[in-house]
Amino acid sequence: MRIALPILTLLLACSGKTTDSTGDSTPVDTNPTSGQGSISGTPSTMSFDTVAEAWMIGLPDDPTSTRVFYLFDQPVACADITAHGWDQTITDGTQSLEMKLIGSTPGDYPVATRPSAGQSSDNYTITSQSSTPVEVAATGGSVTLTGITDSVSAVGNINLTFPNGSLTGSFRAVFCGQGVEP
Repeated sequence: MRIALPILTLLLACSGKTTDSTGDSTPVDTNPTSGQGSISGTPSTMSFDTVAEAWMIGLPDDPTSTRVFYLFDQPVACADITAHGWDQTITDGTQSLEMKLIGSTPGDYPVATRPSAGQSSDNYTITSQSSTPVEVAATGGSVTLTGITDSVSAVGNINLTFPNGSLTGSFRAVFCGQGVEP
């Protein structure tokens, strides 16, 4: 039995599964090539109803305590988000949802103005190449992280309220190792 346990542990570690908040195994793609998702709502003045790309960045401002995800309504390559200020250089008018979770494990991350452990800060932006993009902060709701494999991918659900609207949906974000916050 002593040999069987390490082999079983190795097999589970290589299976591409993580443990979710209920203790169940959730499959997470271990060879991701493109993020995806579904989204619906109007967080500001435009309807956000397409997820063309979803990224989990590798270089957030606080890589020890946070996991940061971006959903875009237009194609955005990982290489496009590797320099600060990318929200002024990617395709003009791209809708972006930033989800900054203070934590790294599956669970519910309610929105907070000044988030601490187990909470989130979520912002909607329309990119602009001609002026500084304006962020609209979520005022309520939560992001639920249902599965994560660090440096690979994460899956979750969105239910966010904004001052003039809301967003709901789901995502599978893939890892962008050199991705940074704008």
